[in-house]
Amino acid sequence: MRRWTKMMQKTIIVAIAALVLSAVSQSASAQVVPNGSFDEGVTTPTGWQLSGGVGTWEKEGRTADSRCISVTGDGKSSNYWKCPSVVLEPGKIYRINFWTKSSPDAGGEFVITGNPSCNFDWGHANKWTHRATTAKVPPYRPEQQFIRFGQWHATGKVYFDDIGVTEVQAVHLPVGRASFSEGERIWNNQYEFVMPLKQGINIARPLAECTAPFDTDRWRLTGDARLVFRHEVSDMKGPAYRLSGGRVKTSVIHWARGLCVVEASRDGETWTHLGQIDKDGAAEFRLPDEFEDSTVVLVRLYGEKKEDEKRDPSLQVDGYMFSATLDHQTLMNITGKTQFLPARPPASQKRPEDEDDKGRGAPADKQ
Repeated sequence: MRRWTKMMQKTIIVAIAALVLSAVSQSASAQVVPNGSFDEGVTTPTGWQLSGGVGTWEKEGRTADSRCISVTGDGKSSNYWKCPSVVLEPGKIYRINFWTKSSPDAGGEFVITGNPSCNFDWGHANKWTHRATTAKVPPYRPEQQFIRFGQWHATGKVYFDDIGVTEVQAVHLPVGRASFSEGERIWNNQYEFVMPLKQGINIARPLAECTAPFDTDRWRLTGDARLVFRHEVSDMKGPAYRLSGGRVKTSVIHWARGLCVVEASRDGETWTHLGQIDKDGAAEFRLPDEFEDSTVVLVRLYGEKKEDEKRDPSLQVDGYMFSATLDHQTLMNITGKTQFLPARPPASQKRPEDEDDKGRGAPADKQ
């Protein structure tokens, strides 16, 4: 059994390597970001617009004889440079590469990147530092799917240079006819999924639908935004396992008003209310008996007004977990994995390892 498991692990590694090579050969080319090095222009960099506040087309960039852009924060407001001609298409996955640094006196809150529907916060860097984000764009405010780079409630100056956008594809760990993404795990007869909420957000296999905008490591449930997870588990060539003892755990942060409603369904038509959260914190919900031995479990999260409230809900979800017992022991333990396959960068642009010192954002939208 042990020898068989090792053989299967090797088979899986070979399979995912083959998928990666195949995907690389068919990988999408990098989107053209006009003047991503900011060397062209007359009075302002060609193709870029300042949203307001203080911003500068700097005379010295990251490399010799180059230029860059900057924004200056006062600690109370937000501003950014945007490139309106580069539109991120909802449903697609993008990797955004850029370089940034902040002035020695910079402080306060965050460096902001991405766009209003998929924002990533970063801490300040005291020297030119390469950053990259990978995310699937939600269908939220399609008129605001431009890319932008700036600051939110920061002080001092933040610089940006050498910006590139690449459409990528995700490859999940293949196991027979099934696949398992980052965050999924099977051991003995137990299944668990913990939603990854950092790099690669919105790309996990069980996340079937997402209309909520996200900010760094959490979703904003506002208006009619919702999250739908589909849990169906199989391995090798067998049928889907029956699930029992299902539990859902979710957590809310930056709650201001409204309810985070949690529901479950077997068919996507009839939904059962599991519970709700009306404050910061986590809550766990057990699936009722009607879901015992289901092969598919759908879980839906959305925001809802309280009876006495007139304004839309304002809350954010920063955690989701689903666990269940499978109807028999699996042939092997499985830990899911997801690979992202960006287009190759220009030869002149090296790609250092990303630094993982993103800041944890504040509750307000950074637009």
